[in-house]
Amino acid sequence: MNTFLLFYHRIVIHTQLIDPLPGAKEFLDELRTLTQVLILSDTFTEFAKPLMEKLDWPTLFCNSLKVAPDGAITGYQMRVANSKLTTVNFAGMAALFALFFRFFLAKQGQQL
Repeated sequence: MNTFLLFYHRIVIHTQLIDPLPGAKEFLDELRTLTQVLILSDTFTEFAKPLMEKLDWPTLFCNSLKVAPDGAITGYQMRVANSKLTTVNFAGMAALFALFFRFFLAKQGQQL
């Protein structure tokens, strides 16, 4: 097993062991009764998948890994170039506002 494959499998195994913070699923469930929920993250789909399953699959915008058929990580695909800056800057927000999105931003458990 090559180093990349071993690294990938260790991360996948560890991400499967992560549980949502207490109250997170209930918070999202309640929020979804009021509006649609979109989570923007700089993580990778492959690592977030087990956690998103435990949260009943909220919409997640994030990056993805390029994984070879043998499981080796061969690269990554950013959702957009400079994803954090592009998404939270005025132009990125304006594009979502044009779709009539309302924003409630949170970071590390604190509302911004």
